[in-house]
Amino acid sequence: MQQVIETIAARHCLDLTASASHLRLEQDSYEPLVIEKVGADQLSVAHYYTQNGDAIADPDIVFWIGPGGLWYPYQISQMPVFS
Repeated sequence: MQQVIETIAARHCLDLTASASHLRLEQDSYEPLVIEKVGADQLSVAHYYTQNGDAIADPDIVFWIGPGGLWYPYQISQMPVFS
């Protein structure tokens, strides 16, 4: 996953080391993909949908960026869909 996200970031000139890194990609028939720094050594990768006017991340994977720049997934969350 790290290699894929780093490739996407490079293609869109996103500096994943910057504290305010944020990229939103949209494509027809898919939920938007958002890649963003959520802490000094944390990076979130999530698809978003809108429910009752709120943006909901589903799923959301947060990676801890460890020594040597290696990523370790440490939080995965999915939201239930309510009708």
